[in-house]
Amino acid sequence: MNGPPKRKKTDENAPLQVLAYDPHQPKRQRTKLIELTPDVRAENARRYAALQQTREQQEATEIIRKDVERRVEDERQLSDALKSLKELGYSTLFSFMKAVYTTKNQHMSSQVTQMVSKHAPELLDLIQQRDNTASTAAWIKDNFAKILASEVDFICSRLRPTRGGDVSEVLREFSLDRVLKEATTNAPNLSEIVSGLLGHQEGEISKKKKDVVCPICLFTPRNKADSSDKVLAAVLSIIAQCKNEKSSRVQTVTGIFLFACGASRALFDVLNHAGFCLSYVQTIEKMKTLSEERLKAARELVRNQPCCLVYDNINIAFRVGEQREGSKDHFDNGTTATLVPLFDVAPGELPLSMLPKRCTRRVTQDFNPLVDLLPSIDQLNEVEQCMLPLLWLFPPLPQKIANLGNGWSRA
Repeated sequence: MNGPPKRKKTDENAPLQVLAYDPHQPKRQRTKLIELTPDVRAENARRYAALQQTREQQEATEIIRKDVERRVEDERQLSDALKSLKELGYSTLFSFMKAVYTTKNQHMSSQVTQMVSKHAPELLDLIQQRDNTASTAAWIKDNFAKILASEVDFICSRLRPTRGGDVSEVLREFSLDRVLKEATTNAPNLSEIVSGLLGHQEGEISKKKKDVVCPICLFTPRNKADSSDKVLAAVLSIIAQCKNEKSSRVQTVTGIFLFACGASRALFDVLNHAGFCLSYVQTIEKMKTLSEERLKAARELVRNQPCCLVYDNINIAFRVGEQREGSKDHFDNGTTATLVPLFDVAPGELPLSMLPKRCTRRVTQDFNPLVDLLPSIDQLNEVEQCMLPLLWLFPPLPQKIANLGNGWSRA
């Protein structure tokens, strides 16, 4: 196995080299081992720190020198490029930039598009730094305002009930989760701004000990009612209702809920001005429309199949903030019923024997209405004699009774 020689071969025919001896040449000092005492270590550390500082200063100076040279070279190249642009017919830099961004060439247009896609934030930052007239900020403000306006219009269109539609359909399709999902997808800028102002993120659960739960959140599942996303959806619905009063899907549900809870008319007025619910009059109209719709649906259901009726009494309290003689707290007593359709049951199939056996009966009275209810002449005279002293003590009383149509004229 042949390999490189261990020693360098010398030419035996080469002339001899004689080293000149200089007696004045300093002798090479021998390396000596010294004892590493703390003082020696400190001195070595000081020297190393000084050398390191000198080296760093030299490196910094070299970097500055290279930056200056590169800047000078860039400025020279930029100046040459501008001169070349003028020679090519571009009188100003703007004309060249406009030609670049509006080119119809497919290859160059693709390059410009890729450049903008990758460096859009840097380009905007550079433009903002160079603009000293605030025109860039004004342009951003105007265009962003148009974007927000279009997003608000979208939310308004989604929260606007169908023209001539049923109130039952509004209640059936009500969902804050759907409103929030559509707003996040189709109005991301508005949702992000409102969410930032509220100080929460999507899906964040409030950690407050006492949360003020929005009434419209009570229509959602209880395990999600504490989510701050519901508040975001409520705020977006209020913004839409302030932009267009017809976008009142959420306000309709809220108004019916407050009416069912016995809210006062003054509370309706305050919340209506805030865009939170419909006015009291509008809520009453919606309730009447809803009643007519459900009554019509009940009639259609009864015509088509057998049903079972479950009913009970109901008391609704109406509170008055400042009670007067003509306006006081009162209860409206009524009867509520639920119509339950009986599926797979043919008409007339249920026998009367299914009814529970009646253990009591209604008490009947045997009386003649013409004789037992009307007072006799003697009874009328007796009542009149008893009332004469009262009429003499209170002279204005006969006139008031006459106004009621009772025919009193005696003073």
